Amino acid sequence: MSFIKDLTHSGTLHAGDPAAKRNILIVNYFSLILCVAVCLLIVLRSILYFCLANKHIIISTNANMVIAAFLTLLPLALNRSGYTHLAKYYLCWLPSVIILAIYIIDGMKRTSILTSEYDSLYFFLLGVSAMPYLLLSLSNKKELIAGLSLPLLFLFFADKIMGLFGNAHSIKGVPDDGFEISRMRAMVAYFILSACCLTMKILVEREVNKNARLIAELEEKNKLIDLQAEKEIQESENKYRLLFEQAADAIIVSGGDNSIESVNPSARLMFGYSAEEFTALKLEDIVEANDLKKSSVDLNRYKDQKSLYRERILLKKDGTIFPVEINAKLLPDGRLQSFIRDVTYRKKVEQEMQQSESRYRLLFEQAADAITIINKDRKFEQVNSNACILFGYTHEEFLLLQLEDILEPEALKTHPLNFALLEDDKPVRNERILKRKDGSIFSADINVKKLPDGSFQSYIRDITDRKNAEKEIREAEEKFRDLVEKSSVGVYIIQHGKYKYVNPKFAEIFGYTQDDLIDTVAVESLAHGDYINLIRENMQKRIAGTKETTPYEIDGVKKDGNIIRLEIFGTRTQYKGEPAIIGTLSDVTENKLLQKQLLDQKVQEQKEITRAVLKAEERERNRIGQELHDNVNQILAGTKLYLGLASKDEFAGRGLIKSSLELVDNAIEEMRSLSKEQVTPIKGIDLKDLIHSLIDKFNSSSSIKTTAIYDLQNEDIDDDLKLNIYRIIQEQMNNILKHSNAIHTNISLTDDLNALYVSIEDDGKGFDTEQKRIGIGLANMSNRIESFNGELIINSSPGNGCEVRITIPYLHNS
Repeated sequence: MSFIKDLTHSGTLHAGDPAAKRNILIVNYFSLILCVAVCLLIVLRSILYFCLANKHIIISTNANMVIAAFLTLLPLALNRSGYTHLAKYYLCWLPSVIILAIYIIDGMKRTSILTSEYDSLYFFLLGVSAMPYLLLSLSNKKELIAGLSLPLLFLFFADKIMGLFGNAHSIKGVPDDGFEISRMRAMVAYFILSACCLTMKILVEREVNKNARLIAELEEKNKLIDLQAEKEIQESENKYRLLFEQAADAIIVSGGDNSIESVNPSARLMFGYSAEEFTALKLEDIVEANDLKKSSVDLNRYKDQKSLYRERILLKKDGTIFPVEINAKLLPDGRLQSFIRDVTYRKKVEQEMQQSESRYRLLFEQAADAITIINKDRKFEQVNSNACILFGYTHEEFLLLQLEDILEPEALKTHPLNFALLEDDKPVRNERILKRKDGSIFSADINVKKLPDGSFQSYIRDITDRKNAEKEIREAEEKFRDLVEKSSVGVYIIQHGKYKYVNPKFAEIFGYTQDDLIDTVAVESLAHGDYINLIRENMQKRIAGTKETTPYEIDGVKKDGNIIRLEIFGTRTQYKGEPAIIGTLSDVTENKLLQKQLLDQKVQEQKEITRAVLKAEERERNRIGQELHDNVNQILAGTKLYLGLASKDEFAGRGLIKSSLELVDNAIEEMRSLSKEQVTPIKGIDLKDLIHSLIDKFNSSSSIKTTAIYDLQNEDIDDDLKLNIYRIIQEQMNNILKHSNAIHTNISLTDDLNALYVSIEDDGKGFDTEQKRIGIGLANMSNRIESFNGELIINSSPGNGCEVRITIPYLHNS
């Protein structure tokens, strides 16, 4: 097969373009085909004449055919020698010459030739006369005409040429049963055969030309590609050099003996060596000694691998060691190229990440909340100890659960899971009803975030207590709102100078509806006169937090224009996330009128008391005058009389002087008794002695039996308070003596850490406490008690005696 391929490709090296190469191949193939055809013809003719037992004809004919076969191979030799055009013309002419020559030579040896043999001559000439269409290019007309000239000449003048050698049909032709072909029929057959060959040739060349154009385009593109490739190779080389020089990583190229041949600037900067110093080093010189002992520098390990990645400890010029990543590759020329990256910072970050991971793990386990991590299949991957405690599962049990196992089924139906909310990588917080291992349920606050690996981390907090507290707060708020809505005082919330809320009582006080006031009426517009500025000032100070929450009074204006007196209390608060004022407002107009009436009444009572005191003083003066006149004056008059008689009668004078001295003593005693009734000690008052003295005198001067209980634990009481207690008891004892008709009276003084208690009881006739009294005794007692912030309670009714109970707070001097 290789021999035939060599024959068919003879001379193709001399072709200048694909079309010429193709024509050479066609010529070579036709030469071989003609040679094979002639050889077959030799075999067939030998068989034919052998059957006719004409060996002489066989030998002479075959000799001619062998010569013809040899001549058909001559174009192969011409093509191989470079005579390609001559080979084409030769092949176009040779078949006609050979055929005609064979018939002439064969005819000269015979006395007659059958007509059918002449016909076969024409058929052979007819067939080979169409070969130039296949062998020659249709675009070269001269070449085509030259190739067709000889075959057409032989075809049309074959019989005349045969006649020159005495073989014409008219000379030796013998009719037989074969078909006789005329020149006209040969011409028609020639044109038909030529048209077919020409059409085939046109189609083939058209396709060939198309292919040639495509091949030319491809060759042009290949040239462009080659140029582009060369350009890209150059650019790649430049880029490689640029990359080599500007690479952030250190790049070291070493030879087969580990000697360093070239380094980039990053390598020089990383190791501290200059380029010249580097070329004097080997790879072993920049590897830390202990690391080199663990793993030597061996190029053999790189031979079977595209690249090899590893971590090593390297050594700088100054002796500093540092960790690196090395990605090394064996180049085609046997050198080793190493990319070296300093991973000191990364190692530090990894160490910090490990520490951070440890801290995270510690936080994960010690967090007060339950923390869980579930994968994409909603199965638990990690849980902390508090999650196990909260749900009642062991750690191993928890990792066998699905998310739905801890969700309360009914709550899950009304509130299904929605993982799409987590796709924004933002945490989602909600509240759910969860289920423990024992089946109990609880409310939980859950904060869920999607992690970078697609899993979900949840922080779970049991908010059952908070929910209960919120419920209690809501109930309290409802109660508070109900209380506020039904309050007898106005309640308001002020923000940005407007009423944000007022209760019905507030609106009623001013004669508006709630909607009339909320977000419509300015706060100061409800104040009257100069109080407008006071309202503004107080609002500003309260919002700023500089004014105390003390109540104050202003005059307000109702919707109908009436002026009312208001008492306002306000304090700073937060309303909807902003500073506000909340407070109460009361209409004290009637209270002020009552206070005025009460003040007028008290003033009147004080006047009456003053008049009564003056009258009492006058009566006391009269009594003192009467005492002095009726008693002391008479004693002194008797004394004067005795002394007068004594001066006249010396004998009886001594006895009269003695009587006079006795009268003087009586007068002094009467004066002392009178003074004692009017004067009480100012300092160092002994309240117990005063009360017992009062009771003794009361018992001696009346029929009422009086007892006393004195049980004060702390005697450190103001003298003023002691004196007033004494006067109150004295006043009540006088009232009992004058009005009660009592038989027994009981006085009690007790105390505790907070107050002093006085009780005065009698079993007299009593009185109606609702009935207005004419005297000023009880009013005087009440005034004394009120001056010490005390309280007076009188329990009495007709026929049931009377009980006076007094409570005076903070009785100690401290």
